[in-house]
Amino acid sequence: MISVFSTTNRLNNKTFPFADAYVQILNKITNEPVQLLDFKDLSFEFLHDLMYDSKNQSPQISEFQDKYLKSTSKWVFFIPEYNGSFPGILKLFIDACSIRDYKQTFNNKKAALIGISEGRSGNVKGLDHFTSILNHMGTVVFPDKMPISRISQLLDDKFCVSDQDTLLLLEKHATAFLEF
Repeated sequence: MISVFSTTNRLNNKTFPFADAYVQILNKITNEPVQLLDFKDLSFEFLHDLMYDSKNQSPQISEFQDKYLKSTSKWVFFIPEYNGSFPGILKLFIDACSIRDYKQTFNNKKAALIGISEGRSGNVKGLDHFTSILNHMGTVVFPDKMPISRISQLLDDKFCVSDQDTLLLLEKHATAFLEF
């Protein structure tokens, strides 16, 4: 099973259309089950002063950790650029999931990182920052990180990825990641 993550909880964000397009591509090229977690679906109930106590882990975080991280072998993170790095909600999610079943959750999993930004760099810095975190946790990061820049120009008026070159690059990336 493969989990794809749209890692911002911002409403009407431009990250989700790219994650959704990737899921559609994966569904066309593999028979392996694919699931998508949109961080807009995270509630903030897991944020409390005991969130780092394994006995007090939020039931929602436990459910998401089991379904999207522990039970899968490959992850694809779509990471928008926030202040030269990645969204804080992504760090909080990883931190909250690290207090229970750490090794079963993170060790020897494989992750692909795709950066999303309006600017020219496609969130290269954020991808590097997140790579360091995942490597520290024992996760193997696919070396072909994919920065996507000027994202507004790649979406149509229905908020779907319409740029054919980008869709082709996403398909090539997905194909290579499946072989990884």
